[in-house]
Amino acid sequence: MLKPNTEFGELFLQGAKAAHPEVIEEAFNPGDELQTQVFSLKNKDAQAIINPGYEPDHLRMFKALQSYKFAPLLSMQEDDISPASKNAYPDLVKRATFFGFEDVSPKLKELLRQRDPESSKHSHVAAGLAYLHIKQLYTALARCPGGNIQCQKEELGKSQADSSMGFLGWKDRIAQFSVPLKRWENGHSVPVITGQENN
Repeated sequence: MLKPNTEFGELFLQGAKAAHPEVIEEAFNPGDELQTQVFSLKNKDAQAIINPGYEPDHLRMFKALQSYKFAPLLSMQEDDISPASKNAYPDLVKRATFFGFEDVSPKLKELLRQRDPESSKHSHVAAGLAYLHIKQLYTALARCPGGNIQCQKEELGKSQADSSMGFLGWKDRIAQFSVPLKRWENGHSVPVITGQENN
């Protein structure tokens, strides 16, 4: 696993090790070139690499993989695969399994289309997440007069499940989502396992 030195990187490593205790970890700071980490994973004969980092980290990972002629199976966040990655490293992108959010519901897509008829939003998922959490914050604030922060925290934690984004609720102050697994085929991501099957 290429593990970013971030809180989410630590949480991801915990989950990966719970499923597969033999996970090999190569840590990096966001922005690192990743040549050393990828070379180390190749020398350890890693058959797959999980990288929950940011989009620029994936580009650097792809560059390192290509320079070392190393093509393991890959797993990463779907939203972090940019057009630059798809264009520059199509053979590596095809080897990836993506985890990400459920597709935005048709009702929410229509609302977003009405608000942005030119479809200037890069990602319906990002816009949908913003819409979901703003609704949750508004509801929590409206239920807590006088700016009572403790009340707001409690109300936010009670946010109801919302199928428009696959939101399942909050657990230990971490948003829980239905997370499907997808593959890249013919220029599109295609679900392999739906979020309901995967939870």
